[in-house]
Amino acid sequence: DILRCLLESGALADEVCANGTPLFAACAAGYVRVVELLFQYEIDPNRLDLSNGWGPIHMAAANGHLEVVVLLLKEGASIDACTRCMQTALHLACRNGQSAVVQVLLSHSQDKVVSMCQTVPLNNTVACGAFPLYIAAEEGHSAVVKTLLQNNASINQRSKEGLSALSIATINNHADVVRVLLLSGADGDLADSKGITARQHAYMKNAVDCLPLLQAAAAGKPLPNFNSASDSQPDSRCLAGEHLNRTHMKKLPKPRAPETAPRHTRRASPPPPGTDES
Repeated sequence: DILRCLLESGALADEVCANGTPLFAACAAGYVRVVELLFQYEIDPNRLDLSNGWGPIHMAAANGHLEVVVLLLKEGASIDACTRCMQTALHLACRNGQSAVVQVLLSHSQDKVVSMCQTVPLNNTVACGAFPLYIAAEEGHSAVVKTLLQNNASINQRSKEGLSALSIATINNHADVVRVLLLSGADGDLADSKGITARQHAYMKNAVDCLPLLQAAAAGKPLPNFNSASDSQPDSRCLAGEHLNRTHMKKLPKPRAPETAPRHTRRASPPPPGTDES
């Protein structure tokens, strides 16, 4: 009511302040009614914060404000608008695990492929070389990973370092994500730019939760389930630890015996003259 009175009294609905525009602040906080009111004054839904290039849809998507995202899209917000770090609303929603927002963004796109005309950049990379599926896998958001794959995300796409979503999930020991990716057909033998596969990353990073999944996939066996304390996960952890110990022990020099100072034996003094030694 206060905001309505201010606007009716001539306050600028699109005025820029230190924290952006009123719309920017409302989207960050998830105030649906405020956003609806502001749009009655013909504001620009795509006006960006000049300091970081974020727009209203970036803030709403990153914070999981689903109703605000839907409203912004209805009012013409650009879903492929990028921040200064080249992140779209989809990238930010994936990083923060906002699966419902991810689905809305993908559903809003007509053909769900990379394009420059109002379609979600599903496989586009950000400045650091990460793409939506990679970001979700890195953060361990299995629900987001499922949503992306259901919308035809490229499962074996790799980052600038050659890391696939499977590899980055393994490095961070996100077993749920690794399971989803393997069941969806991710290539477990795909190597990064250094020639390291996901399974090798599991050994190197001691990713004990992911290792048995990758081993089973490599052997063509069903993926194991770890739902109870009686499952075989502890054994796999031991195997991973033993492998690491063997690997590192080979590189260590054999222990040397501690050096000690030579013992000096005190020679016995000769008996005085005239004494009987017996």
